[in-house]
Amino acid sequence: MGFLFDGVSSRSMGIKSYLRQWELMPGLENQFLTLPGRDGGLDLGSTLGMRTIRLEAGFLPQASVSNLSDKIDTLTAWLSPEKGAKRLVLDEFPDRYFLARVSENLMLTRVLRMMGSFELTFLAPDPFAYALEDETAVYTEPGTFRFTRQKGNSSSSPILRVKATFTESNRPRLLLTINHETLVLSGIAPSGSILEIDCGMQTVRLLNSRGELIGNGMPLLEEPVFPTLLMGENTVSIKAERFDSFEVSLHACSRWR
Repeated sequence: MGFLFDGVSSRSMGIKSYLRQWELMPGLENQFLTLPGRDGGLDLGSTLGMRTIRLEAGFLPQASVSNLSDKIDTLTAWLSPEKGAKRLVLDEFPDRYFLARVSENLMLTRVLRMMGSFELTFLAPDPFAYALEDETAVYTEPGTFRFTRQKGNSSSSPILRVKATFTESNRPRLLLTINHETLVLSGIAPSGSILEIDCGMQTVRLLNSRGELIGNGMPLLEEPVFPTLLMGENTVSIKAERFDSFEVSLHACSRWR
């Protein structure tokens, strides 16, 4: 078995590895409230903590001390935590990725004179795994639609991108409802811009046609509403006022807990 980190496979680096431990569920951060004179307590819910991923890894004997030194230098550069969290794909779960980085020291044990093994610990601040091929939809007409999520095992926070044309003398308004949560956009954005609404990060950005940030789009939201998508069937409803044309793209950000 192996893994892919930051676009580079462990096999191409000459590394053999396997998943040593697996958290069926990341550590829970529980909230309980106890009341005087009452048995037990009140359950206020829980949130997921960060996910730890532990791998056992090693490499085959090297031809010389110089080759061994080069191998160690290459590995430490590839796995450097200075890069920040990068995509991590495990062979055991080939359809999804984590955003993780190395979180503990790498201690090389020399099995033979030119051969080593080590434990590799990744930490994913976001405990969810995300689909490599996301579920998406594009809407260009008002109406009510069904959006079915088949990947993952948890609700997700989608990314929405809105492009539109309109007469500048009008004040366009778009009502986007996902299930029972309605997001209302109103106002005038720069011509040719894209409004990106990241429901997970709860940010609204204005991008140009090249995807570069050009401004804050939060003032275009009447209220800070960030819908979620459920597993299975979801209802998407769009109402558009005073638009010549529009395009709403939905990226589900399908995920596993």
